[in-house]
Amino acid sequence: MRKGKLGKGLFVIIFFICMLIYSAFSFRQTWPKVEEYFEEKDGFNIDTLKDDIGSIEGFITENCYARYDCIEIYGTLSRLIGKTEINSFEYAKDDYGGYSLLNFSDQVDNMDYKLVAERVLAFKNDANKHGAKFMYLQSPNKIDENWNPGSKDVPYDIKNEKTDKLIGWMQRFGIDVFDFRETLKNSGMTYQEMFYNTDHHWTGVAAFRAFQDLVKHFKEKYDEDLDPDGYYTNLDNYDVSYWDHVYLGSAGRNVGFSFGDANDYMQLVVPKFEGKISWLGYVGDYKDTVLRYNKLDSENPYLSDSYGFYLYGVAKKDSITNHANPDGLKILFVRDSFMSPVIIDMIPFCSQIDCYWGLYVDDAELKEKVATGNYDYVILSYGTLNMDQSSFNFYTEQ
Repeated sequence: MRKGKLGKGLFVIIFFICMLIYSAFSFRQTWPKVEEYFEEKDGFNIDTLKDDIGSIEGFITENCYARYDCIEIYGTLSRLIGKTEINSFEYAKDDYGGYSLLNFSDQVDNMDYKLVAERVLAFKNDANKHGAKFMYLQSPNKIDENWNPGSKDVPYDIKNEKTDKLIGWMQRFGIDVFDFRETLKNSGMTYQEMFYNTDHHWTGVAAFRAFQDLVKHFKEKYDEDLDPDGYYTNLDNYDVSYWDHVYLGSAGRNVGFSFGDANDYMQLVVPKFEGKISWLGYVGDYKDTVLRYNKLDSENPYLSDSYGFYLYGVAKKDSITNHANPDGLKILFVRDSFMSPVIIDMIPFCSQIDCYWGLYVDDAELKEKVATGNYDYVILSYGTLNMDQSSFNFYTEQ
């Protein structure tokens, strides 16, 4: 009996010592970041205490000692004991070894679909008033009964169901909706060809399929024959390759490789034809501007964001000028990161493409842009993961 208590006590002491040592190493890595943070803020301010605590917590999480090794150890142990979820049901592993988001809170549907659709309708009416045609583009979800139903008995989000409800209200209000979920459903592509294992985004070729269907929609709905010779919608006029560095998407950077044994390689779709483009101060060809090869070169996949190859993933606002087609379309996109490769594909048909990240767009600024931008088309687009009421905080006063 005494030996048992002694053994337990010895374990507690050793564990406590190990935690102190680990904390000391982690503190050594974290403290310079904390010092730098407060130097940039010119010291401590009680009014920003809540933000300061959140920032410091982030520094600790990101800079703890041997963080990536700990992630991989945890992922390996979770896989060995047969778990299909990880990080307290933050992600689940599907039958393909890929990771998808879970969300208990999203099981409660508190979205006011009619209200959101009315905001989109007000957006459409304002665009029409200023001479622009309006459409809503719906990007897909990795978890979908048409290509990957996911793991059984796991609480996936209900984004597809929410999307269907909102689209129904939009169509009831006469809003032009084009659903890329149907594009992928009819594409003949496999799930592995559509999506990355460790990220929620679609691949470059899947996005190109969406672009091809979008060009058809322009012609069928608006009699806008953007590509009469079929040159820019022909994938043969693009180099399709995989970057040779292993890619970890947003899910993979939180979960690691080991949990699902999921290796990814970033798929690049690069035009063979030249471009004359300006974007964020860059001027030149596609490879000099909107295709960011520097996002692919990180030696540490945990610190990379290879999807940023396309327009840095997404910026709060940016503008693309196509000097090769000064008489082309002017389009305003309010969007998320799913649209980035599609926007790049649309460049040859446009003189200018202005973009806002819908989650952060300012209502007054957006209205001013619509009124003064002289746009031919205004396009709102989201992936299903952003199908929340907070994604539509514009035109709130109809």
